[in-house]
Amino acid sequence: MLELIRQVNDEFGINVVLSSHLLEEVERVCDNIVALDAGRLVASGPLRDLIGNDEGFEIELIEIDDRPGAVEAVVASLVAAGLTVRRYDSMLTVIGSDAGFVADSARDAIADAGARLGRMASRRRSLEDLFMEHS
Repeated sequence: MLELIRQVNDEFGINVVLSSHLLEEVERVCDNIVALDAGRLVASGPLRDLIGNDEGFEIELIEIDDRPGAVEAVVASLVAAGLTVRRYDSMLTVIGSDAGFVADSARDAIADAGARLGRMASRRRSLEDLFMEHS
């Protein structure tokens, strides 16, 4: 269905209005969005302008008994470096405008805190991030 929506717009120049809570699908097919949350306007405009070019990493740290507070130390160091950090237990989402700076800062913060890295994967800003910032 999503491919049909994109095809109708691309081939025939017909604008399609899509209403969905599935933000990943919206990102795949929409060029412009109007984002509402409980009837309140969160954002509107071209998708590329709204999600921008912010990049970052998903970082999973492994809690270890002999390093209590290591995750907190990593978070504090990344925030002190001017990065946006969201924490869910030992999973961190770290966002910044320069992927190299984010990676270097994360590496240094993890090493300085003596934390144990489970996994680190690159990510880009999404519509979900936009909603989280405005909620």
